[in-house]
Amino acid sequence: MWKKSQFATVLIACIGIFAGSSGTEAAGIKAGGMVPAGIESKGADTAEADTAGLDAAAKGEYRRSPEWMDLKPAQEKAADQGKKIMIFVEAEWCGICRRLEREVFKDADVLQKLRSSFISVMIDVDSKSPLWFNGQELTVRQFAQQHNVSAVPTLLFVDEEGEIMAHKTGFVPAGRLAALLAFIDSDSFGRQSLEEYLNEM
Repeated sequence: MWKKSQFATVLIACIGIFAGSSGTEAAGIKAGGMVPAGIESKGADTAEADTAGLDAAAKGEYRRSPEWMDLKPAQEKAADQGKKIMIFVEAEWCGICRRLEREVFKDADVLQKLRSSFISVMIDVDSKSPLWFNGQELTVRQFAQQHNVSAVPTLLFVDEEGEIMAHKTGFVPAGRLAALLAFIDSDSFGRQSLEEYLNEM
């Protein structure tokens, strides 16, 4: 039987769908360009109706998005509930990161698997706030260096004991991520490749 640390390298090779870099750099971490978004203002006579609409939209948006947590409470919750953690390392200026949020994390199959078996964490590579991982206080840069995060977006998968199980850089289509989440959460992880797992489904 393979150790998880050995298998993570094979897993990355098996799922290898990598996104290219636009050359933009921040703190030594690369990604695509920023995709801005805005809300057009309305007249005073429609403000109340618009506010109600935005409130409803916000509630719908929450239901269709992962429930992001900070890393320290996420580890506590994962240990308590026996769940794994998906860490989404991103940046505001990263266009591919925004695409993942729009197209992938809102997918019904991805959301179902994240909510049932994973705790979701989002880390901004440009954040100046320290974070806690495995009882150690780190800067975001230190965390990135320790776990070989050299580009955004990067997904890290962590077990309930704080061990990094797998690492994926770049864009992952929704169907592929749903399959990957199911695989990492299965008894097959560490014993066979993702492709072997999918062939048996």
